[in-house]
Amino acid sequence: MNNKTGKVIWFTFKQVVTSNWFCLISVLGLVCVFLSTQIDKIIGAIYGTTANISGQGSVTLSEHDATFLLQISIVAILFLMILIYGSSIANSVVEEKSGRIIETLLCYVKPLQLLVGKVTGYLLGVILQVTVWVGYYLLLANILEMPSNPVFVTLGEMPPQTYVLLIVALISGFMMYAFAFAALSSYANNAQDSTQLMFPVALIVLLAYFLSMAVMNGFTGIWARVFSMAPFFSPIVSVVTNDLIHLTWAEVAENAGIQMLEVVIVALICARFYRRGVVSYGIRKLSFNKLFKKGKNLMSNF
Repeated sequence: MNNKTGKVIWFTFKQVVTSNWFCLISVLGLVCVFLSTQIDKIIGAIYGTTANISGQGSVTLSEHDATFLLQISIVAILFLMILIYGSSIANSVVEEKSGRIIETLLCYVKPLQLLVGKVTGYLLGVILQVTVWVGYYLLLANILEMPSNPVFVTLGEMPPQTYVLLIVALISGFMMYAFAFAALSSYANNAQDSTQLMFPVALIVLLAYFLSMAVMNGFTGIWARVFSMAPFFSPIVSVVTNDLIHLTWAEVAENAGIQMLEVVIVALICARFYRRGVVSYGIRKLSFNKLFKKGKNLMSNF
């Protein structure tokens, strides 16, 4: 890795983990993790009995139900991480551009190095946050001894390749959307323009989320398969189209290969937009139609 890119990554990472909103999200995540360890008791309180997978009690969760619950949780985490951190990346790009900081930065690093460094720095922050949550969950699992907790039982039954798929989905999903948020917001002159330009990307995230919900509720077939391989949709949809309990290494390799290839393609396209956008100050009233025309001209020279 280039030394300049590494410096951008380290600076961005420190900026992320020392921010107030990062600490707030971390604490809220820890609270949600604790509540997930009590899911059997929460369901039991609602129905007036215990809830488990083994069949004890009047409310029994099948393996399918427990997997369904876990998939919803994973998709929700991906959805929230992409939106929260994607918006943060976009705001960071706009602040650097509106404050003319970007001009100073580009004297020392190339636009591609700055873009990759910024996205990677945020990604490391996300990985750190998720690692803390998972570690806290495992710690609580050992302390509280929760053999009947449906989520804990399902996690214990998942093979190693499933965890690899989830890690790949987190990394590829975050990077694809982060590159898109950064590239589009680079054309904004202020926060209002940034919000307008981020809307199409946020809409895609929302569509991917609802599509994954539809798949879990029986929407299967060729279209579910197509979206599980489509850019921006594949990381989220692949979590629900694959059997997390009986996943094979071949399926993991296929999904990982597709998603990593999509990340590279998206990164190359977004880098061209970003390189032009961060030095464009002439557009006073920005619209997505104008950006589309500029992008069309830009891609014709790709």
